[in-house]
Amino acid sequence: MNAIDKAREDRSRNLARLRRLTIGTAAIGVAATTGFTYLAAVTYAGTTTSAAAVSAAGATTASTSSAAAGLFSLAPSVGASTGFAHVSSGGS
Repeated sequence: MNAIDKAREDRSRNLARLRRLTIGTAAIGVAATTGFTYLAAVTYAGTTTSAAAVSAAGATTASTSSAAAGLFSLAPSVGASTGFAHVSSGGS
């Protein structure tokens, strides 16, 4: 057997090993993602605040525009504050 044939065999064997590792890693990733998703779905108790009830009641008793206004009022208020914040606009 010459050196070229041995190099080809080594390359083929290594590529097959890399393919098995890649497929195995992808399968483990899919299984882990599925497992964590299932765990999150099983342990999620649902919404405990009355915000969902308020928006549902507003949608059935009020017009669509006032129900949408009720949904947007659930957002936190933004106010001016002083502090040491850094803002970056990108660029170089």
